Amino acid sequence: MGIVISSTTIYYFSKSWDLDRYFEAKHAEALARLKHVFQGNQLPVIVGWSFFPLAPTDLICYVSGILKVRFPKFITGILLGEGAICGVYIFFGYHLAMYLRHAI
Repeated sequence: MGIVISSTTIYYFSKSWDLDRYFEAKHAEALARLKHVFQGNQLPVIVGWSFFPLAPTDLICYVSGILKVRFPKFITGILLGEGAICGVYIFFGYHLAMYLRHAI
């Protein structure tokens, strides 16, 4: 439930933080590439980004809010990506704990 609340907050308040002007000024080329990739593949990009453990999910929430991705599509992508990575963590964490328990 926490991921839904924090993601929704970032999504809806992304415009009020005015960070889009900062990113446009400092990283215009990278932002243009991101917008180009993001426009045609919104859901797969959101799912993949939120699944990848080294990418901050808050950033994709912010980008989704700035680019005005429809909220149902946005939250579905976040839930699928975060749910899958949490499932992987739980699965491998359980098996690692069982391995360590029997190894000791």
